[in-house]
Amino acid sequence: MKSIPIPPLHSSPSSRTLAVSVLVLLLTTVSAAMSAQPPCNPCAGLSVESPLSVAEALSQLPPLQEEARLYVRWLRDATAAGSEDVGGTLAASGATPWLGLRFDTPSPVLEHLDRLNEEIEAAVETAKRQPQILHFQVFWNPIDAPGTGLDLDEYTFLFKRVSVALRGATAEARVLPQPLPADAASLRQFYELGNLAYLDGISFATGSDDERGTPLTQELVDLLAELDPGRPIVVERPVIAASPTKSLAIAARLAAQGASVVLFDVDRATPEIVAPLVVLANEFRGDISYDPHSSPTGDGLEAWAFVRGEDLSSLVIVSAPNRDQPAQIWFADPSLRNPEAFDLATGDRHSLFGLERSADRLAIRLEDTAPVAILNLERPSIEDLQGVEERVEVAGDKIIPVEEILRRLQAFEDAQARRLDHYQAVHTNHLRFEGATNETLEVAYEGDYFFQRDKGFD
Repeated sequence: MKSIPIPPLHSSPSSRTLAVSVLVLLLTTVSAAMSAQPPCNPCAGLSVESPLSVAEALSQLPPLQEEARLYVRWLRDATAAGSEDVGGTLAASGATPWLGLRFDTPSPVLEHLDRLNEEIEAAVETAKRQPQILHFQVFWNPIDAPGTGLDLDEYTFLFKRVSVALRGATAEARVLPQPLPADAASLRQFYELGNLAYLDGISFATGSDDERGTPLTQELVDLLAELDPGRPIVVERPVIAASPTKSLAIAARLAAQGASVVLFDVDRATPEIVAPLVVLANEFRGDISYDPHSSPTGDGLEAWAFVRGEDLSSLVIVSAPNRDQPAQIWFADPSLRNPEAFDLATGDRHSLFGLERSADRLAIRLEDTAPVAILNLERPSIEDLQGVEERVEVAGDKIIPVEEILRRLQAFEDAQARRLDHYQAVHTNHLRFEGATNETLEVAYEGDYFFQRDKGFD
């Protein structure tokens, strides 16, 4: 039976009461994952033409560990009927599926709602059929004007409609817009159009394969902190296929600039391209924060330090693109100890020797001349520290803005509309009449009450 929408809830007080009751329940069970940053830092993934090539590559590599995040995004037309369970296959391999949906509704969208509703209906069915997919990205390339610049007003209407429908189909869905123009004016306009409550991240892209090429400027990062503090930022850029390990340095550099996830664009994944990202996902999962004050220095080197909240150990990504001989790096914290380096193909660790420790720094010699290295260094345990006498916990409550409440109500209404084809109830009216002599007459009548799509109430 084809699901069809029921009339607007304002036409029935009883259904409005039901919607508000369900909405209250939804608001009391807010999923923290929908608003939080990804559980990794740096976080990375692949944008591929063939998503199953990633699953194939992963089958030849060490497994992704629990809670590790390797995002895999692929694009398909919103109305395409795929028979393969791509989301399930990727999830079984340990990757996190991320579906980009392409909509081609002509412009102006308001004059082609039939086409838009057809595409939304197909997208919702995809979300229901592949429940492992929780990340969605909405792309719009109007069939009457492909390749033209993004009309933010038109795109906003389409994006909101799609976001509401996907959330109604999958309560834990994360919905992101397509890459936006990387300029402050466009970004401010996008938020002024009321998109804040409908998105779970913001996206920018660069077509440059330069290692330092990035659309993230300090102006954009500062503006996002003003408009939408804490919102995940996704950066899309080409992978450097000639040296796949450089993707680690790119991810670290962008994370230091404020990016939450970096998606590397590649036609087809290979074990050589995927292996470094598996090591990154396994080692940089959980409560990890960028720590600029602990980043080491060295001649011709660039490095980024990240601290693990669990034990305060330091994970360091070192980039030395032109190095052809051993090098030395210096840490300003002499208490660091037990340095180890990772094999970027297998994730295996090996200890580093030849340390030089002084009162104000620690020097480590890197014998391997690879362009990128990942190091792990331990810090003294709590028992080794003096003066630690109490534990401080910080907690807070999330205040849900009106816009998000309305978006959640819209998602509930949309999901209900797609589940109900028709319904029948018993409608009872009670009337009381009072006369001049204070006598009263009560009358009750009842009968069947029907609703069917396109026919209204009877």
